[in-house]
Amino acid sequence: MAIVAASARLKADMKKVGDTVTKEWLDKAGQEDKAMLEPGLAVACFQRHLHRQRRHAAVAAATAMAAGTLALLLAFADELVLQWRGQRGGARRRSS
Repeated sequence: MAIVAASARLKADMKKVGDTVTKEWLDKAGQEDKAMLEPGLAVACFQRHLHRQRRHAAVAAATAMAAGTLALLLAFADELVLQWRGQRGGARRRSS
């Protein structure tokens, strides 16, 4: 098998197919998708995407921390109630 360079006609035909596919895609694509074809805009879109991902991660982390803090506070409040009722060690003694 021999590998040879593509002919000028094949290159022109492939470029024509590529141009047609690109035009069809651009007709259907949204503004942010179209920006990906322009280098400067593609970088800006990617940076916005990363910023959104970081923001979502930060919100998830804050929610988890808040849930953990709430669980600790509820456990502490439950322990205080049990101690006050005398059901745990260190509770106040009743005089008879």
